[in-house]
Amino acid sequence: RLLAAIDSLGVSLAERMRRRGFRRAADFRPDRWRRQFGEVVEAVLDLPPRPLRRQVEVRARNDRLEASAAVGEVLVAVQVCNLGTHVAVPAGPARLVLRSVVRDWSGRGPGSRGRAVPLPGLISPGGTLAAAVPVPVPSVPGDYEVVFRAETANGRAVADGPAAAPLRLRVTTAEPATAAVLTPLSAPVQAALAEAARCQHLPDDYVDVTTGWFAGLKRWVKRKVLNNFRRAYVDVLSRQQSTFNRQLLIVLSEVLAQQAVWEHARAVDRQRIQELEANLLELRQQLAALQGKESQPCAAS
Repeated sequence: RLLAAIDSLGVSLAERMRRRGFRRAADFRPDRWRRQFGEVVEAVLDLPPRPLRRQVEVRARNDRLEASAAVGEVLVAVQVCNLGTHVAVPAGPARLVLRSVVRDWSGRGPGSRGRAVPLPGLISPGGTLAAAVPVPVPSVPGDYEVVFRAETANGRAVADGPAAAPLRLRVTTAEPATAAVLTPLSAPVQAALAEAARCQHLPDDYVDVTTGWFAGLKRWVKRKVLNNFRRAYVDVLSRQQSTFNRQLLIVLSEVLAQQAVWEHARAVDRQRIQELEANLLELRQQLAALQGKESQPCAAS
């Protein structure tokens, strides 16, 4: 190598780079490329099958929820965590949907199933996304548990691991007086959010109901003339608007959940302030009593 370097001192830099380029290009000749590609294919074929674990965990932001029986349905902010080995998709044959199941607190009975909502987006393995899931509120007051889960298009639950802790739902006959999760003014808002969640999905397809004379010909003409416009513009706008509506509902649910947390923190602070004021009043009374005892001997003397 030293002799080759000494011999190449008389060669210009451009000539040396040109020769090195030829040597580099020789590594990508068709025969060498085929051999290297065949080695890669053989290595892939000899590998054991990749393990498939589909585990999507849906966790509520809070552990308690209080709602009025008159509401009918509420939206709950949740976190969707993909703990499996494959990507969770919101559309297509392998799509996943989110659903809530409300059961008696004792866990007996099949429970009532909520409406299915699609995933907010693609969730890679180890990723997390925020979502809003509708929860049906029973008409009978009492304590219930709400279980959130991800399901396939045919209704099969996706969970290869332990399920998340259930959410405790307390149903009352009137507006909740404390801000556990819902504030006193949030029941109408939750009802409006539930109605918006039912209407947020826009249709991205239609059924041609052309009738009358030459109905088949008219359907064929519309399919030829308007099909590209529908697929490239109308359907795209419909899907984009549905996605926007879904994300807006998620943001509103997050804001409502954060407001409930702030209200709860304010309630805790007010309770703490009342306790401190009571302690201060007691100390003042004890101080006044001590001062009265000290003034009595002075008056006697």
